[in-house]
This record gives sequence, C-alpha cells and structure tokens, in this order.
Amino acid sequence: GYCNMGFLIAGEVIQAVTDTTFDDYIKHHFFDPLNMQRTSSTYEALLSATNKCTPYTMFNGKLEKLAYDNLNNLAPAASINSSVNDLSHWALMQLSGGKYNGKQIVPADVLRNTQIPRSIAGAGTSRLYPSQHFSLYGLGWFLEDFEGKKTLSHSGGANGFVTNTLLIPEMQLGIIVLTNTDANGLYEALCYQVLEAYVGLPYRNLSATYFSLYQPGTDEAIAQLKEWEKITSKSPKPALALNKYAGKYSNPVYGDLAIAVDGNNLKVTFEQHPDLIGILKPAGENKFICYYNPLSWGVKEIPFTVENGEIKSVTITINDFIDFLPYEFVKQ
Repeated sequence: GYCNMGFLIAGEVIQAVTDTTFDDYIKHHFFDPLNMQRTSSTYEALLSATNKCTPYTMFNGKLEKLAYDNLNNLAPAASINSSVNDLSHWALMQLSGGKYNGKQIVPADVLRNTQIPRSIAGAGTSRLYPSQHFSLYGLGWFLEDFEGKKTLSHSGGANGFVTNTLLIPEMQLGIIVLTNTDANGLYEALCYQVLEAYVGLPYRNLSATYFSLYQPGTDEAIAQLKEWEKITSKSPKPALALNKYAGKYSNPVYGDLAIAVDGNNLKVTFEQHPDLIGILKPAGENKFICYYNPLSWGVKEIPFTVENGEIKSVTITINDFIDFLPYEFVKQ
C-alpha cells in the first residue's frame, strides 16, 4: 500500500545517520548545488516568502481560499516549497545522470537505482494510452511506457495544491506542472498534453478528457452535500440526548478525540490534530453530518455505534485526498 510515512522515515534516517536535520541536509546537498535559490522546506519559510501563490479548494461548487498547511512534521513527504524554474534544475540533474552544470550532485548509480521497478502500480495512464505495457513503481517514481519509451513521473499534493513531474530520459525531456487548487485534474492532463505535442501526436483535448472523468464525481459530491444540508436543516433529533455522545474516544492509530455539546450540535477535536475541528449536525438516529474546518478535510456522515442504550464508538472518515480509510474510535 502507498503511504507517505515511508518518506517520513527516510527523512528520520537522514537525521539519525548524518547528525543534521532533514531541512539542512537537503539544502546543503541539493538546493544549494542545484542553484535552487527560491526553494525551502519549512512552514516558516513559506510564510515569510514574498512571492508565492495562495491555495484553494472547491467546496459546494465554489473556490474557497485555504490556509497554508504546516507540514514540518511530515517534511520528507511534502514540505518542499519551490518554483518551476528551480525544479527544472532538479529535473536537468535527473536527466543528466546526476550532473548539474558539469558537477556530479548525485551518483549516477543511485539515480538508476530509483528507476528500478519494485512493485506493480496498477492501471497507470492506460485509459489514455491503451498500448501501454506496464505501470510499476520504483523508489519515488511511477514507471510507465509511452510510445516505446520509459517515463518517470510522480504527482504530489498538499492543502490546496496538486503538482506533477514527468521525465522521459531517452528524450531528455522534463515537464513540471504546479497548480494552486486541489480540485483539478489539469496538473496531470497538461503534462501529457505537452508530451503529445512534443512527440508530434495528433492533437486531442486532454483537459476535456480528464474533466469528463473528474466532473461526474464532483457533481455526485455536490448532490450529496445538498441532500445532507436538506436533512440537517430540519434539525432532526438524535436517538439519544446530545450529552450522551459527548466524551473522550480513542483509536490505537490516531490516539484520542473529544466530543462536546456545541449548542444544538456536537463539536469534535483531535488530540493529534490541534488545528482540526468538526461540527457534527444531527441527521437522525445515531448519525451526524460532520463539517470539518479546514474545509479540505471534507463533509462526511459520521455514525455512532450504540449498544444497550449506551454509546460504544464513533466511526470517523475524512476526504479521500487525506486518508481513504474509516477509523473507529471507542468511547472511554
């Protein structure tokens, strides 16, 4: 299974074996020698930057501005702040056997090792390219074939941002797309639009193709949200008194959460996520609709499990963008 914690562990290993921080290590060994002068890896550097874009998400059919994510605690997986120009230096190094401006930044055999397949990734981009033969995963690269050539790619995302990098070493081609809304498929479509144009394939509108795949799910989500709003607007009474749902709940993975009465609703707070709040509006019986803040965590139906008139647990879900799985928190 894909999990960003693997990248986090790699960063912890760097600190353990070099006696310096992940942030200082990558600045000294990568950012500085690659002349990536506008690139940083901390939340504080992002806040102090004077030339930066603002993150957005889509909520109920409208773009909504988001706050910047503080990713310091997950730095090796998602914290690098950069620009297309700076990232092009990194791409040139990847395409040049680890060299940049004639200097060996990364050993060539190390880069080759990252491009060796380790696992099967799935369908890949076969929906666009039916003649594709493989979709695999190396060390931080998705590995696929395009017109008989191997491609290296990886997307990424944080609160209000999604990005993509696509390299074709045999063509000495690198494509980098950065976007500042997490509600789009263009970040991937544009990579392949440029690639198809570069190799001279007949034009087709890949943005429209991706949108046709993306829009049905968006329409379904908006319809579901309106249905939940319709239900909660009637203020249905829950099966038990609100204070019965209040208390401390625990999950072996995520730790504790607390639920408290908040007027006619409930409010959930998370021990390990101090900036995350959820307002639970009654939806009848033992179900509530949770409106998360930040908005990017989503709106979800949250059910409580009741046994013999007492609350046993609550099942928490959030947007798939953050975590696909449901988690049961048991009442303490």
